[in-house]
Amino acid sequence: MDVLARTSFSAMGNSVDVTVVGGGAHLLDAAAERIEQLESRWSRFRDGSDVARLNAAGGRPVPVHRDTVLLVQYLVAAQAATLGAFDPTLGPALARLGYRTSRTDSRRTSSFHDGALAGTDLSSTRIDRRFDEIVLPPAATLDPGGLGKGLAADLVATMLLHGGAEGACVSIGGDIRCTGRGPVDGHWTIGVADAFGRSRSAELLRLGDGGVATSSVFAKQWTMDGAPRHHVLDPDTAQPLPPGGGAVVQASAVAAEAVWAEVAATVALVRQSALAGALGGPGGAGRIAVRAVRADGAVEQSGDWMGFVHE
Repeated sequence: MDVLARTSFSAMGNSVDVTVVGGGAHLLDAAAERIEQLESRWSRFRDGSDVARLNAAGGRPVPVHRDTVLLVQYLVAAQAATLGAFDPTLGPALARLGYRTSRTDSRRTSSFHDGALAGTDLSSTRIDRRFDEIVLPPAATLDPGGLGKGLAADLVATMLLHGGAEGACVSIGGDIRCTGRGPVDGHWTIGVADAFGRSRSAELLRLGDGGVATSSVFAKQWTMDGAPRHHVLDPDTAQPLPPGGGAVVQASAVAAEAVWAEVAATVALVRQSALAGALGGPGGAGRIAVRAVRADGAVEQSGDWMGFVHE
């Protein structure tokens, strides 16, 4: 029988679950330490984080950790590959809509420089890999959001494998990366949350090495001025996506990396199409499969989805 070690804790404003096959329980401590390290650099809610300093810079050069260089490379690439359907510059709009303060720690708030604009093109971002320095366009700010969780899951799962685990699976708020030997016939079994009852699974997926992400208009909700709000914004209007009628309200994606699964799930929500999500990555993102659920319960899938479903 495989020797498993598991731990659960809170980080990045979400629940985190880490499982390793072989390698020893000490790896779980290393995973928790690494995730805290990444959050301290990437959170828009933490004063002094790399992202907070970039959001205050207004186009000035900012020295950052190499982890943040990698994060910004992915954020810029994701916006470009999806033609703006995945837009990490919507933080100022989220703040205006009432999502300025961390939902898990009311002591932490995000701030942006006075000229910050939502929906800013990041293509002119300057990334100096020699000196680990970043210059955003003058009006731009960054909200790593789900992409940051997905990238963290990718980095930590890979670290655990290199650290001696035979297999590892890291879930950060539902952004999941599995790698190496899984505990069930060498594979990993991952549940996809039911859109309307998130404590249960709608489907089970069978994965070898890959990432899974689910994005939903129900995940983060609040009320402002008597109106319901949620965190998934239409980049064309900087307003929450309408959740009623036949609108897509949840999308799940499978990709080679959790970071691209997160991008694809978000694109499927924003563009209201599983097929659009399946195309939501650059050429190197690999095979992407998407399942989208509409408000009326209708389900649509890209052609590759059933190849991952565990019968």
